[in-house]
Amino acid sequence: MHRFCHYYQRIADQKRIRLFFNSNIDLPLVWADRVITAAVLDNLLSNAIKYSKPGKSVKIQITAKNKWVECSVCDEGPGISETDQRRLFEPGSQLTPKPTGGEPSTGYGLAVAKEYIESLGGSIWCESTLGKGSCFKFRLPRYKGNNCEESEPRDELNAQIREGDKIVKPA
Repeated sequence: MHRFCHYYQRIADQKRIRLFFNSNIDLPLVWADRVITAAVLDNLLSNAIKYSKPGKSVKIQITAKNKWVECSVCDEGPGISETDQRRLFEPGSQLTPKPTGGEPSTGYGLAVAKEYIESLGGSIWCESTLGKGSCFKFRLPRYKGNNCEESEPRDELNAQIREGDKIVKPA
């Protein structure tokens, strides 16, 4: 995760945005796919930078909560209205907030992130207040022995994804 933040700090530097990373030293293992998890983090971090004005901050935090490991990416952007929040994870949604540096936005990133996280038995959501920024969070089940603590694959797609997964500690 430190390498990920270091990479994104270079991008954030172009807009004078500071990244802050915080996590427990001894995080438990999670049942995850490194590529899928990296793709989700890529989307959440790039969105946080994309929608933040110069001089603001983005905070990334990873914590263990009960049977889950939770990751949050919080920005100081414009925030998201309740109406837009209901459409956040719909494919192709073009919402009211616009990127602050003219960056492109297709409206598909969060829909894909949701599909990815749910395929691993996790969940993703947003907490936001207009004018105060947004906090996107996702959680993945903790690894315990040969199974996840909270959930098992619910369908054939999840079973196929999990079969090829590696057990990883959050990067």
